[in-house]
Amino acid sequence: EIGSLSVNDKNEIWFAELSEMWPGQAFTIQVKQVLFHEKSKYQDVLVFESFEYGNVLVLDGVIQCTDRDEFSYQEMITHLPLCSLRRQARKVLVIGGGDGGVLREITRHEHVETIEICELDEMVPRVAKEFFPKMAAGFDDPRVKCHFMDGFKFLAEVEPGTYDAIIVDSSDPVGPAASLFQKPFFDLVHRALSDEGVVCTQAESIWLHLDIIRELHSLCLEVFQGGTVSYAYCTIPTYPSGQI
Repeated sequence: EIGSLSVNDKNEIWFAELSEMWPGQAFTIQVKQVLFHEKSKYQDVLVFESFEYGNVLVLDGVIQCTDRDEFSYQEMITHLPLCSLRRQARKVLVIGGGDGGVLREITRHEHVETIEICELDEMVPRVAKEFFPKMAAGFDDPRVKCHFMDGFKFLAEVEPGTYDAIIVDSSDPVGPAASLFQKPFFDLVHRALSDEGVVCTQAESIWLHLDIIRELHSLCLEVFQGGTVSYAYCTIPTYPSGQI
């Protein structure tokens, strides 16, 4: 089991985030009440209300976002790439990001004309709209078009040079998201980007996953020849090591 709920001798419910991705340590958070818990076609989906962080979304035992601190990650992964372009982005693609947070931040850019999101699991947006309405507000923007399918397959079908920016808001590189950290995926991203386009991808914690970051950096230097590849991070208390 990757993550777990348990009751202590004080009758308190606690969630513990356990994973081979951060061996020897675990983040625990006290649960006020469980709001939702089902298995989708692809993963275990849990939402609970906490005492300190509001509602918490957990996929396959790993915390994805909380009401209190989600903005830190969403703002960084969105505004950093969009504000780095010489010319304002007109067409933007999000891979993953089913909670809607990245969409919400993209919609703040008035010059963006088309926003597409490719999310594998339809349950995630549905749950986000019910339990994280402020984060899922981006789905209501008329510029947004949703595709519920595998991101790898979606990119293989788009025309070359379609997007000015691609944001890959993926979970950790295990299970369905593993392919989003490999060269064939980034080859497709490169193909789908315009000549002066930008991609920003979730790249894990420098304290826990330096090997993954080094591999991603080398891979992107190989794929995006002539471009610039950099690692950026934000601090966020409910992610492993408090940094991503």
